[in-house]
Amino acid sequence: MLERVLKQNFFAVSSQAFVLVFGAAFTIAFAHLLSKEEFGLLSTFVALAMLAVNLSDVGVQQTAVRFFGRSFFAKDGKAGFYFWHLLKIKLAASLVVCALVLVFSSQLAEIVLHDASLVFVFQLIGMAAFVYTFVHYAGFLFSAVNKYEFVSLSSLCLNALKLAVPLAVVYFMGANAFNAIVGVSLSFVLALAVYFAIFLYLFNGKLEAKKQGDAKPVDDFLFYSAVTAFVGYLFSNSDILLINYFSNSEQVALYRAAQVILNAIFAAIPVSTTFLYSFFVEMEAKKRGDVQAKMFDRMLKYGAMFLIPLTFYLVFFAPEIMGIYPRGYAESVPALQFFALAIFFVFVQNVSTTMLYTKAMVKKITVLTLALSLLMIVFNIALIPKLGFLGASITYVVAYGAVSIASLVLASCLLKLKISSKHVVKPLAISLVVTVALSQLRANVNPFVLLAATPFAFAVAYLILLDEEDKQLMQRIIRFVRKKK
Repeated sequence: MLERVLKQNFFAVSSQAFVLVFGAAFTIAFAHLLSKEEFGLLSTFVALAMLAVNLSDVGVQQTAVRFFGRSFFAKDGKAGFYFWHLLKIKLAASLVVCALVLVFSSQLAEIVLHDASLVFVFQLIGMAAFVYTFVHYAGFLFSAVNKYEFVSLSSLCLNALKLAVPLAVVYFMGANAFNAIVGVSLSFVLALAVYFAIFLYLFNGKLEAKKQGDAKPVDDFLFYSAVTAFVGYLFSNSDILLINYFSNSEQVALYRAAQVILNAIFAAIPVSTTFLYSFFVEMEAKKRGDVQAKMFDRMLKYGAMFLIPLTFYLVFFAPEIMGIYPRGYAESVPALQFFALAIFFVFVQNVSTTMLYTKAMVKKITVLTLALSLLMIVFNIALIPKLGFLGASITYVVAYGAVSIASLVLASCLLKLKISSKHVVKPLAISLVVTVALSQLRANVNPFVLLAATPFAFAVAYLILLDEEDKQLMQRIIRFVRKKK
């Protein structure tokens, strides 16, 4: 079981790595090939096309994993029903969103780009987003049945095409925004062919609606998932808006500088909550609540073991880390230090919410999301006028801290699981000891030497204090890695 979990998580994480690597290559390549204005148009096209696709998702991803995936593993004959039911909803939502973009493309060009002659950007968004809808849905299905080797393969193909095709079009047709946008649109069409081939390989003959499922629980789950998603979209940038409102764009820049580092850390965490969700659903279908509880407990234990020392590391070395920016960004150091305090809270909230989705407690997730959004708005309004961007970073910690504890209590109660305080106390104690030792060395040792050596200090401290279960797990992971080589 462990080898399978490690393998599937590896593929899930690699699929996100392809997004980051090819995305960075795309940005660098076209920033050099196009003027700033034309590169801005291309970036706007990609961002708004993905926004249109996400708006048409309306909670389908979580619902597909919960109902289609569970039925597929339970082999109850209803997987075909859920597949077609959700496809109709996804298709209808996409038609509405993309039709609106096409109908109002001139007005959108005038409002967003301040130039009605750039209407082609929104016309291509409407068409490209509709094509990508099917790529999106197929990706949900691959993950729903825990076929993450194909999730990884399809992500590699999609992101490689999204880089190679527009580069080819620009090379042969000329370096301008229109050709680059056409190239990205064509890459979606080619990616759809790849996804369709994988879809046929995995599901051909397996999606006949042998039994009629009950649409009501699906639609209820979908409705609350959609509300949760829309609340997230609406309030995800409320901090930036409120800093702008109460302060100025310079404060936004200082806040974003620290936030970018936080986002990079989240992206680097080697655990996929997408895989975790589909795995929990598979165990739910197979009535293996014991495996669910053990996996949930281990995620918290090893998440704390990795993320609590990382928190201390970021707090201690925040001045050096912010040194990657120009000198004027030294003011962002306290913001990064506060963000660091939230890392473990965000992880706990994500893992707990994943379990709540598995147990179809979607109404509670919606309430928690609303609570998180409300807390962030109230605290930001109270703190930003007094503390500027630092108030927004404090708000982030307070809001995620409160909601993560609430979601953890709900999830552990559902699993009838008592979380051991040792999961947090041990990494906290080790981190304190190492940090105190580092503070004694800081005056006499080059800070960048300490920056590089500290992870090894944490590792040595952990090796001394590993319990028998930890040692067995480490040995099995080492065997797995050696086997992969």
